[in-house]
Amino acid sequence: DAQWPGVPSAVFEAFAEQLDRDPESCLQRFQALQVKGDGDATKELKRLRRHCAEPAGGIDHATLAATLAWLRDWDMRAALANLTSPVLSLLGDGDALVPSVLAERFGANVHVERIAGMGHYPGCHAAPRIAALIGDWWQA
Repeated sequence: DAQWPGVPSAVFEAFAEQLDRDPESCLQRFQALQVKGDGDATKELKRLRRHCAEPAGGIDHATLAATLAWLRDWDMRAALANLTSPVLSLLGDGDALVPSVLAERFGANVHVERIAGMGHYPGCHAAPRIAALIGDWWQA
């Protein structure tokens, strides 16, 4: 879909190809994409990499390849538009993987909060705001 503001499937194809050639670089590139758009991306990338339990060489290649295929192929637009249960969706306004503009396509039962200065990976700086949003939504 040329109108889709999310990550094009070709990006996940490129990740899969890179995974076969150089798993460590693939993981580092994916981590960088997760913090892209964060107000403190450099610090959050360092934190994310520190918290990864194993280097890419220790990650099960088949599982990572299957996950990339899932991200490439699984289209959840219809499911999101037709949700019947209440859902809280927290989106970083700088998220490169799930742009906050996608919220316009979510169903009526999805309550969306955009978090300023956050990318896809919720950095430490966003934790108090995220906790407050979840608490407020749960109490409502």
